[in-house]
Amino acid sequence: MEKLPFHYILVVHNPKSTNARNTERRIGELRTLSPAIPVEVIETSPKGRVANKRLLAKQAGKLGPHTLLCIAAGDGTINILVEALLQDAAFSAQARKTPVLPLWCGNANDLAHMLNGKSYRTQLGTLLANARAVKVYPLECKLTGPDGTVVTYLAVSYASFGASAVATVALRKAIRKTTALQRVPAALFLQEAAIAGKALLRAPTFMVREGETETPVFERICFNGPRLAKISGVRQPLTEAGFHEATVRKRASEIVTSVYELAHPKHSRKYARVRTEYTILQDTCAQFDGEAFPVAAGTHVVITVAKTPLYALARL
Repeated sequence: MEKLPFHYILVVHNPKSTNARNTERRIGELRTLSPAIPVEVIETSPKGRVANKRLLAKQAGKLGPHTLLCIAAGDGTINILVEALLQDAAFSAQARKTPVLPLWCGNANDLAHMLNGKSYRTQLGTLLANARAVKVYPLECKLTGPDGTVVTYLAVSYASFGASAVATVALRKAIRKTTALQRVPAALFLQEAAIAGKALLRAPTFMVREGETETPVFERICFNGPRLAKISGVRQPLTEAGFHEATVRKRASEIVTSVYELAHPKHSRKYARVRTEYTILQDTCAQFDGEAFPVAAGTHVVITVAKTPLYALARL
């Protein structure tokens, strides 16, 4: 294996991730592959989004093109850390160029799969020897609340409003209740799937206004390039500054139709966007890479492509 082009490896670990048990193995691989490179491991805070952004900010002086930032956690944690890295004033232009490598230690592991495939098919040594840092442009999601408050979120893989976000909120509430099942990975996965599936089927529609038109929506989702790379038949490059938007209007069964069309280039072109804008007329939930929040009626949404890219380590 060639010498790694890094001087330092920082691993951010969420001990509460669904597949946190894989973290120790991945860290062991890193230490074996790079015995001369310092590997530091820090744990995420249970105190929420702001606390975890501050946690990464404390490491700002160590970040840059010659530091590898590994995230041993799920897509929600990745979302928090990427948003901090690309938006917070604590990070310099050089720090923002830090290569990021997700380590498949969460639940869906969307970004890890999109960048480097399935965990069981990927040898970390081979990946590190053949990967390079590529620019991935997140979605920039500007939400203006009914009181005029403006909050901007980033989404590396996807931003969605409606059913799946409602299901994620229900799941988050449920897993806060500690049970014996949570000690058994397979049982935990089945439990989470059952909770999310039930919430998804029961999720209500909500109304959105675009211009003069009002439309019922069950699920509206914007897929970034990496997200589409997971759908067979779609060949949008990881580095393309654009996204696709799909709307499911009334029921979960329509998701199948949308996925089918997105998977075929002759249909998927009609979903291509560089900007989308609408107002949500009824309370619902939003989700950015697995981080879900309630959204109040009257919230105005503008989604564009972020100008500052994420540098992600990908085997291309």
